[in-house]
Amino acid sequence: MSERNLLRRGFVIAIAHGANRVLTMLGLAGQQKEVEWIEPYGLATAPLPGSETLALCIDGNESGSVALTVGDRRFRFDVADGEVALYTYLNAAEEHRLHFRGDRTIELLGKALRIAVPEGADIVGDVRIDGNVWATGDVVADGTVTGKTEVIFGSIRGSMHAHPDVQRGDDISGGPQ
Repeated sequence: MSERNLLRRGFVIAIAHGANRVLTMLGLAGQQKEVEWIEPYGLATAPLPGSETLALCIDGNESGSVALTVGDRRFRFDVADGEVALYTYLNAAEEHRLHFRGDRTIELLGKALRIAVPEGADIVGDVRIDGNVWATGDVVADGTVTGKTEVIFGSIRGSMHAHPDVQRGDDISGGPQ
């Protein structure tokens, strides 16, 4: 095989999952080949049929071909110069991405997010949440807790509770109702 035949370009038509990923590739000349796919360490992906691949024929031998890269121009996510994004599309309407933007912000888009860190997590800086917050454990604040509309303690609404038997001076009034 000549040097000009060391690389093969084609399309993924199937993928065998497992420790050694094997792509079934359809070459541009219509030939079908199984090639081992070498993924970067720490990154696991499952390309869709129709994805493009570039395979290297080791020592010019097609039987020892390995897929070097897989891309899919049908679902490309455009980034600005110098930016990085990890993304996938289940379909064109449901995007999932982690986008490292040039302005040093990180954007994470998806339907839901689950973070499991049994030993805890620290966030340094202000946190703004546009939505509700649910906690199954205690909430501890070292600063002031402020509510713009209402604060509820058990069944007692902060804006509506009354203290009977109010006394003047240093006496203690009755409990909230």
